[in-house]
Amino acid sequence: MASTAAASTAQPPSAGSASNKLNRELLRWLQSLDLAYSLKNIKRDFSNGFLIAEILSRYYDKDISMHSFDNGIGLKVKKDNWDQLLKFMQKVPDLDPLGGKVAADAVMHCENGAAVVYLGKLYQCLTKRELQTVQPRPVEEDIPPYAKPTGATLIREKMRGSDFAETSDELQIGQKTRSINARHEEALQLERITDTDRFGPASNESKLVRGRKQKLVGEESPVCTQAVVREVQIKTLDDKNLNLAQLRAMREANAAMMPSSNNMEYGVELEFDGVAEKGSVKRRAMDLLNEYIGRKLTGTSVLSQMDGRKDRFDGFMEAIAAGGIIHDRDAADVLENMVDPGGVLSNVLLESPKDFFKLTGMLQPCLEDCGVENSIFIATVKLWTTMGTQCVKRDPNSAALLMSDYALPRLAPLLILWPSKRHALLSIVYSFSSPKLVAHIQVIKRLREALQSMSVFVGCLCILVNLETEMDETLADLYYYYCCTGLDMSCEKLRASCLSMIPRFLSWNAKLALDLIPRLSAYSTRSAWWEVKAQIILVATALVQYLASQPPCDQLEDCLTILHHEFTPNGSINIRRLGVAYISPLLAHFQELVPNYVDVLRSLPMHTLHEIVAPPTSHPASLPLSGGSGQVYHLPPVRNTWDSLAIAKQLFLDYKEMKGEHGSGHHQNHSMIILQACFEQLAVDQPDQVNELYGWTQSMVVDALEEDHTCSHAVAILSVVSFYSSPSINVLQGEAITSALERLCGGNTKEYLHRQEMVAKLLHQLVVSNQAKAVKECLSRLKSNARAFQDTPFAKILQDIK
Repeated sequence: MASTAAASTAQPPSAGSASNKLNRELLRWLQSLDLAYSLKNIKRDFSNGFLIAEILSRYYDKDISMHSFDNGIGLKVKKDNWDQLLKFMQKVPDLDPLGGKVAADAVMHCENGAAVVYLGKLYQCLTKRELQTVQPRPVEEDIPPYAKPTGATLIREKMRGSDFAETSDELQIGQKTRSINARHEEALQLERITDTDRFGPASNESKLVRGRKQKLVGEESPVCTQAVVREVQIKTLDDKNLNLAQLRAMREANAAMMPSSNNMEYGVELEFDGVAEKGSVKRRAMDLLNEYIGRKLTGTSVLSQMDGRKDRFDGFMEAIAAGGIIHDRDAADVLENMVDPGGVLSNVLLESPKDFFKLTGMLQPCLEDCGVENSIFIATVKLWTTMGTQCVKRDPNSAALLMSDYALPRLAPLLILWPSKRHALLSIVYSFSSPKLVAHIQVIKRLREALQSMSVFVGCLCILVNLETEMDETLADLYYYYCCTGLDMSCEKLRASCLSMIPRFLSWNAKLALDLIPRLSAYSTRSAWWEVKAQIILVATALVQYLASQPPCDQLEDCLTILHHEFTPNGSINIRRLGVAYISPLLAHFQELVPNYVDVLRSLPMHTLHEIVAPPTSHPASLPLSGGSGQVYHLPPVRNTWDSLAIAKQLFLDYKEMKGEHGSGHHQNHSMIILQACFEQLAVDQPDQVNELYGWTQSMVVDALEEDHTCSHAVAILSVVSFYSSPSINVLQGEAITSALERLCGGNTKEYLHRQEMVAKLLHQLVVSNQAKAVKECLSRLKSNARAFQDTPFAKILQDIK
């Protein structure tokens, strides 16, 4: 402990050094305790409370456990240590003189003399002895004016205190800083008034304007010494060698070597020799916004309803907040085009962070109060991103500072409160960042500082990873680290968000994604949250698609097992819809998935099945609910990606197995809907396969003609086969179709009328398409064999043909 004594006595000569020196008796006591760390700086070494806890453990060894304390320097570590100590001290009456939380905060924030005073009180409480202190003689400090603290010094000293250290709100910090500076200015003003020896009398005589001294009559003029003035030599312009165009070219070349006025500031136009140049008169952002609002709203009733005492832009934003004055779509149009293509407004905001901060505050309600689908919210996001892109184009470093210092503190609360808005808000954050990967890493660090909640931060990273266009090893490792951190948390919503990051690793570093397959299997067996299951299906599908192009491995079998476990007819409706949409591209390469896929299709409600097998549209569907982080689950079209031939054959095999079983009608209806979609898709993509498929499924299609709920699908399939088969197939030829039509004609006319009309429409189409001969032969056979032929719509068709 020799270093302790040396450190305690050898203090630097400063204003606060005397108050931080240890008494000799106090120093001997600390040395006798044999502390784990030697003392080098008293107020710093005791600030985290670790050594205080070690001292107390010598006297209360059963109550103080040192493994509960951390010897760190962060504010969070310090507060945790002192909170534990204060809880213990409240239980021990002998420690009441220590002063509680106020004294502890003074030590924690390294205030001058606080640690020495606290140790003295602790010594008296623990040893029950009085500490002998010597009071130094009061010395009047006569600090010379040049050595007195400046305003910056006072602010810096105050910011080390607890009042600033525990304040995270930048607005409050700014107010406190301005208050300190104002008090300092008041002290300086008072000193100027009272210290007349230094600053002179506060008289107005020196400020009087004296008249010019007049020359009196007879007064001689002062003698002026003669000075030799050299004649100014003016170089003449040789018109033969240099003309006006060349002068202008030289001036433009010189201007190009200087920072461009167009890029530096917005100025007024001045004319010199017929050439327009930019002046140095700056424009305020609010002036530009007011002019824009005036131009945009001229001739509308909105302008007259705004408060004329305020700036036009301020009045416009209040009109939006009030509602009823301007329509949302009109307000969105104004906001969307506010940033000019030339970047004048963005340049002014870069030059004036104060104006930028004011503008962000005025736009805040549009992001906070409007829904994600509201046109005002969408326009405001576009305004932000356009402004960010222009700022980055001009000065990436300044743009990043504007975001981190002024905009991010306003956006952070919205990221916490509104998960559905995170994608839009994070696109704003990234718009102020350079596309360089180093800049994106800095954005992630600033975001971590702004978001205290780890779950919110990781949820934001799950969105940011999808905004990355490229990634290096460092950035990929950063995302992977936080992905694993989120997967280890107990929150199921956060786990689902982290799972969504895994497919992105396949394009940058596939090994990172493949290493997480064991975790995926574990979550598949124990997690019940719907979104986790949805993400497991999406991730497993992406992994199977990647591994299909790689050499065979066990990881592929693991992923297929996961799909078999999660994608079942007994799953929730949303999980089934999602699986049907994303597993369909795998069917062509992995035929073992087809039986389960068909079972899930048949398990869907009728209206859902119709939506899924419908022809693709330009607007893809999505799940009716969003994820915990606001993620929207889109459903890509199915028909153009699945294996129509494999699905249709599986339907026929299931039909043969279920034929004659009770309750097969429900499945038969679903099966015919799916089979019709398969035929229609084959006719578009693989018309040469239509003949083969019809050869497989002819009996199934013909049987469907005899059921009301399947007849329409059977007729549609026969129509597709008639028009798209190559070589052309006569669907009316064959014993099976003839028997089915005979039964259709021989039954109760009222009961079978609906089916007869649908078949009659098919026959009419065939007649029109030059297949009248085949229709005539078929109907002639029916007429000779069916007793009730004349009572059916078929009789009229036969008559028309003849």
